[in-house]
Amino acid sequence: MKIKKILIACFAILLALLLSSGNGIFRYDNWVRKEDLITVSYSLEEIEWIREQVTLNGGLSGGELAKRFEIECVRKTEFYQRPYYVIFAIDNGQYAYVIMNSAMKAKECLIWESEFRTKEEFELFFSQNQNYKDLREFNPNYFRWGFGDAVDSFYVQEGMYTIIYALSLPTEYTIDENGNEKPIQNWQPYDVVYLENGVYPKDSWSQTFLTLNLRLYILPIDKQSAR
Repeated sequence: MKIKKILIACFAILLALLLSSGNGIFRYDNWVRKEDLITVSYSLEEIEWIREQVTLNGGLSGGELAKRFEIECVRKTEFYQRPYYVIFAIDNGQYAYVIMNSAMKAKECLIWESEFRTKEEFELFFSQNQNYKDLREFNPNYFRWGFGDAVDSFYVQEGMYTIIYALSLPTEYTIDENGNEKPIQNWQPYDVVYLENGVYPKDSWSQTFLTLNLRLYILPIDKQSAR
């Protein structure tokens, strides 16, 4: 009877350790800033290798990722499609966010700036300028969705803005009546949806759709630099 109790206690401890450490070789920490966890930085060329593998092969296993990179900063989110992401520092001051699925397979690799824009900064700029190229340069921390129409999610410190454009996928140029390329001046949005960190409203079709299909979620702790 005593041995049985000891075995049950050991099993409970082991289970707790497994649940707290994430999945396999990846141990997550949602509370310490990335700047305090990461000790190794990589060149942009090394990070581009991850992006190439994800693009060409449809993903990259966590084991292969760990063979070539130090896994120092892993986050866990509550989104079942993409519940983990790994952050790598780049030697140019940027960070790479490698988004993992539940099987710990890398599905996206985004290169973003360390400091995210605030909601107030984004709203002010967007109210004055909806030129797509300028918006992308103002807030480079965005993700383009793979849909026929243009759907872009711009991440800010307090949440995420998703802009659904009325036209097809934006490019930097369009063709005028003479067949010549000319810069796109303005993209009128069909819908703009804002999701607060941890809040997922469903009072419109767009919000319902985005809530059900949201692929990327970045924790607030990673949206501000330590400086």
